[in-house]
Amino acid sequence: MNKSFCIFNSNASRICAIFVLLCSSFQLLAGDGGSPVETSVGEVVLLIGKVGVTHADGANSALQRGDSISIGDLVETSSGGHAHIKFVDGGVVSVRPESRLRIELYKYDVESPKKSAIRFSLEKGVVRSISGKATEAAHERYRLNTPIAALGVLGTDYVVRVSDSETWVAVYSGGVAVAPLSSSCLAAGLGVCEGATRLTKGMGNLVLLYRSGEQQAELKSLTSKLEGSGEQDPAQEPESQLMDSSDAPIEERLVERVGLDESIRQRELSGALRWGRWWSEPLVGDDISLSHGLARSGKEITVGDLRFGLFRDTTKSFRLMPKQGVYTFDLIRSFVYFTADSLVGSQPTQGRLDGGALEVDFLRDTFSTHLDLSHPEAGEVSLDVAGSIGRDGIFSAKNSNSRVAGALTEDGLEAGLLFERRVSNGVFKGISDWRR
Repeated sequence: MNKSFCIFNSNASRICAIFVLLCSSFQLLAGDGGSPVETSVGEVVLLIGKVGVTHADGANSALQRGDSISIGDLVETSSGGHAHIKFVDGGVVSVRPESRLRIELYKYDVESPKKSAIRFSLEKGVVRSISGKATEAAHERYRLNTPIAALGVLGTDYVVRVSDSETWVAVYSGGVAVAPLSSSCLAAGLGVCEGATRLTKGMGNLVLLYRSGEQQAELKSLTSKLEGSGEQDPAQEPESQLMDSSDAPIEERLVERVGLDESIRQRELSGALRWGRWWSEPLVGDDISLSHGLARSGKEITVGDLRFGLFRDTTKSFRLMPKQGVYTFDLIRSFVYFTADSLVGSQPTQGRLDGGALEVDFLRDTFSTHLDLSHPEAGEVSLDVAGSIGRDGIFSAKNSNSRVAGALTEDGLEAGLLFERRVSNGVFKGISDWRR
């Protein structure tokens, strides 16, 4: 039995977890003669699956994490593809699976932010956009076009899904305004078109729908969409469930509920997995683990360390586990703590998991993992591990400085991941919940 991680089942095989941290920059430089030279205006800071780009000159290539994005680029994701692009002003765009997004214009004027200008074209699929400094200073010069509508913002965080005949929009902060493209609302324009329908966060649980050929967008009640479903209103989600821009499970829950992206599953946890702690009192910041007695009720232990154990339903056969396919899991919640080596009896203090994703190949039972962790004393550090899943859905892996262990639910929809990363002055440890 390993002193750090204990696997309470002998059939451990292979699983994969990939974590990433958003960080990047872009710039628009002036070339000879004073005309603007289009250089990198953004960087791919998270990439899952296959994502390609067609450049303004027609050249095609597969995108990798860290690649630059330029004006004129068309980013296209596959059915399992997902990319985050971060811009120099701090704006972030999340391009969801089976989407096509073109960066038509991105100019951020550092000295005169009000002169900034941004225009995107979403040809199909789903994106989430979180405004940066350019949009905050010059929201009247921001535009996202769909095949049938023009979207302007008031400085905002929104998600939009488009098809040839419909445009759906939901807002998380700020507001948007949508109008049909027409002779008076040109795709080449910027900002809000005259007569646009507005949707703001303050209007409550509403989404905006525009259908091709109609004169005006329609506001629809999100609450009415949920009636009879037994689901919790996303406006009432606890703050611990709301993720930052590097990952957005609440985004995808809302998207599915209003029909914006049928391919994205609900991100609520079923309760099939529970984290239990051996200590009676939780560490500061730990709002995930339960007391050992509560966690084990009706469940059995799968993996654990000296502080936490992961408990799972005891009556599952794993017949519903996928037999093949590569699936991406999203981080739902996590707790990270750091213990310094410098002092005898050093007490754990709360750290951070700054972003991530989890990918599982059910055909090959393979995984790789990347975690970005941080702590005021230990700084920023990454964890990279590969391992395997057993037939019972339990897994573990380690390398010279890191180790992970965890378990899947019997349908392969959820996972719990326990992790540890040693650094020169101490050790990061933590627990996390995931859903695909």
